[in-house]
Amino acid sequence: MEWILPKTGWNADSRMNTVDYNRIKNNLQTLSDLVNEVYCPISLENMGADKGFTDWFYAREFNVFERNVDFINQMAFFEDIGVMKTFFDNGPFIDYEELNRIESAMLVFFNKAAAQKKTLPRLALTLGGAKGVKV
Repeated sequence: MEWILPKTGWNADSRMNTVDYNRIKNNLQTLSDLVNEVYCPISLENMGADKGFTDWFYAREFNVFERNVDFINQMAFFEDIGVMKTFFDNGPFIDYEELNRIESAMLVFFNKAAAQKKTLPRLALTLGGAKGVKV
């Protein structure tokens, strides 16, 4: 999956749609893959159908987002990203402040992990005499 720039300008008039949901879900998976590559092996909690979201939003899905962002933070970054919230069906829907918190944290994590990945040591030599193949 490819990283999609998160929306960090949510406001009181913003409304979440399936594009936003799928962006958050896919970015969490991309971030997980990057953390696996750079820091440590992790496995995120499953968020449902692999094809993305196309129907109604449920509280449990946003709770999974919250837990996954918190888990990534605890495993690799140790940043102060605010307080994780829990949502309930037929309760208040996720608000713009929480969406800003989640997507901003993911952006910070991605930028740190991508910068760290660039600094990983690489061997600058050819092994086995294969021309043009560098490790």
